[in-house]
Amino acid sequence: MRKTKITHVSAADDSVIDLRSRRRCQLERGGLDPVAVAINLLAETGPAPGWETDLDGWAA
Repeated sequence: MRKTKITHVSAADDSVIDLRSRRRCQLERGGLDPVAVAINLLAETGPAPGWETDLDGWAA
């Protein structure tokens, strides 16, 4: 069995993740395609969400 690394995030980071998730759902419900959703999230929240590049990273 593989050990899972548990990463704890601060309350501020948790709030940003929650806001991005909610906004993404709103945009998708509005009928926007994935590229338009990504552009809107980038414009509204600043840095683009991405993948960790190290070996033990995970998608956020």
